Amino acid sequence: MASSPGRRSCADYHVAWICSVADVELVPARLMLDDEHPTPPYNTHYDENTYICGTIAGHAIVVATCPHGETGNVNAGRLTGPMFKTFPNIRMAVVVGIGGGIPRATASDDPLTDIHLGDVVVGWPGDGKPACVYHDRGRSKVNGQFEMVGTMQNPDWRLTNVLGVLASDQELGRNTFADHLARLQSHEKFAHPGTKHDRLFKATYRHVGGYGSNCAACDQNELVQRPQRTKGDKHKLVFHQGRIATGNSVIRDGELRDQIGARCDGALCVEMEAAGVDVYRRCLVIRGISDYADSHKDDMWRSYAAGNAAAFTRAFLCRTQPDVVKDMKWVSEESTLLDFDSPQGRDVSTDVRFRLPRRRGPTTDLLPGLLSTWMASFSLPGYHEMFKKILDDRLASTCEWILSCDAISWWRTRRQPSLLWITGSPGVGKSTALAHLVNEPSSSRSAPEWGRRSAMVHSFCVDGLNSTASSVLSVAIHQLLVQFPEAKNNTCIFDRDLYMVAKAGGHQWIPKPGKSRPYLHLWNIFCKLAEEAEIDTLFLVIDALDECDLQSQQGLFRLFRPAVGQSPCIIVLFSSRPHSELQEMYSRYSVQEPQAFRHEKMELLEDHINDDIGLYIRTEVARIAESMYYSNGEQEQIRAKLLRERSGMFLPVVLLLREIGHTRRRPLEQILKQIPTNLRALYGRLFENLSNNLPPGKQRMLKYLAYLVGDITPRDIAYTCYTLEVY
Repeated sequence: MASSPGRRSCADYHVAWICSVADVELVPARLMLDDEHPTPPYNTHYDENTYICGTIAGHAIVVATCPHGETGNVNAGRLTGPMFKTFPNIRMAVVVGIGGGIPRATASDDPLTDIHLGDVVVGWPGDGKPACVYHDRGRSKVNGQFEMVGTMQNPDWRLTNVLGVLASDQELGRNTFADHLARLQSHEKFAHPGTKHDRLFKATYRHVGGYGSNCAACDQNELVQRPQRTKGDKHKLVFHQGRIATGNSVIRDGELRDQIGARCDGALCVEMEAAGVDVYRRCLVIRGISDYADSHKDDMWRSYAAGNAAAFTRAFLCRTQPDVVKDMKWVSEESTLLDFDSPQGRDVSTDVRFRLPRRRGPTTDLLPGLLSTWMASFSLPGYHEMFKKILDDRLASTCEWILSCDAISWWRTRRQPSLLWITGSPGVGKSTALAHLVNEPSSSRSAPEWGRRSAMVHSFCVDGLNSTASSVLSVAIHQLLVQFPEAKNNTCIFDRDLYMVAKAGGHQWIPKPGKSRPYLHLWNIFCKLAEEAEIDTLFLVIDALDECDLQSQQGLFRLFRPAVGQSPCIIVLFSSRPHSELQEMYSRYSVQEPQAFRHEKMELLEDHINDDIGLYIRTEVARIAESMYYSNGEQEQIRAKLLRERSGMFLPVVLLLREIGHTRRRPLEQILKQIPTNLRALYGRLFENLSNNLPPGKQRMLKYLAYLVGDITPRDIAYTCYTLEVY
């Protein structure tokens, strides 16, 4: 392996080499590269992976691995999702590494035919059936049988042709595996452990001793009797083509292993990462057999098996023309040629495996595999933590008024599609109050006043986190799936919408230029999931809609327009600052359907808010007094000053108490006298204090920022503080 100073762009790479177990699989992958060259620049804020770029026989290859200790299909999905965005022209993915062997039920007379440790299994059975299947996804039948659901994409036919050539090379003794294995010889850990350590015990016999004890205490009479490989065979790389079973868990049970092999139609190998690869990429799974997936497994064969898998992959790439790979298409590109209203669109060929069933019922093709990852795909990173912080920051006994105010009572008792808009100035506590509303047990789907089957979902908008129509609806879909997981079982009712979302932006739901707007299809999925869950009333709470871009606000408002006879009945509540754009949109629809619309201003509830602020002031002043040693008289001074300045807004009070709690070095009278009397003066004061406590370089950056943006808003201050803390 040589190093090259040349640098390519991310668009130049067409092959993704995925090795999930970093400490075992990464080194042999790098040893197979003809050369390594610098990784091109990419967006590390979106993509946190680290890549190794190089070439093999003219193929531009990017190698990626999961962090140490983080294996399984979920982590593989986190790896490959951003990877395929960063390298948009990848047309072929190879998942290379170790796996557990599933011995054949009946031993062959030819020891090279049976699965042995160190052999390589390639995911391609050649029988027209799926190459890789999910062994732990399916349905338990009444008779105790297990019906599997879901398969992965089969490799491109041009790649399976190469496998046929390699198989004939092996039979004729003309393969070049020895040349590729030679790249590993300088590393002792890739040496053959010895045929005497290749032991296959009967499936029912359990290991004796601890992990890694090399079966020293195991009964040798329990070994399976089969023809043994010779010493000469250990220098051969033996590979098998067959079905691979993938799942979420490590298999260390011989009987379970054999059951998986039987129900997966004779699978030869079991592994964990292939299921995490983007289902729209054609993936070739290549596994070196490091154990027999039973209780006797240990680490002895891991490095040797990983090295063999890497060497086979290099041999495979050397037999594959780079132009063939560049001309390959991934599945969603092939699917764009389909007309969904045509017979071909309703019954796509088995090769493409994106089928739209003619009749209602569970589908057994691509979509169940994709739907099984919905929990992770629709869950917005950071959203749960953000919402939990809002709840944790609420002082006990505050915001109780929202549960009984007239506007909420009107909204909660609606039986037809309706829309409630709550507006209020920044800092009055809208988000905290709404978080308490949706988190209150009386707001659960079992609330008796709501009907037979009701649900509430929420989506709190934050600029930079949840600020597009697609992300707002993705968050809502995720919560619906958490409450009613059974709703996703019948996939055929929304497979077209799911396909259109993926076509527009992939599993990250990011729109591509010139593509359809995915939020329209996400809304369809949301409604159909609710219908499939047999929900009669669905309450949707969206906080801070004005944090979304204008196009998203307009799009969501059109979706929220109540529809008579809509099923299920969706009742929307959203909050915002009193922006003119939203007022115009709201007025346009409320004139047409006045009975279904209600607009409530938070200022109408100022008495309740002030009561909460008073309670907050009393509680926080008492807490601060303990650490700052304020007397009872001083505490009363602080409370009186803040109660006069509260003006129905939480935010100024929170900021002022924060300042009082950190400025004991000056007399209290001076501190209180200098407290700003309006928001603009307060923000200016905070900004000045922030700047004075920074090194000169960061002060200049802050002043330059202020010059660029003009007036500084509370959100600007928050983001600036965060940025300066990070950098």
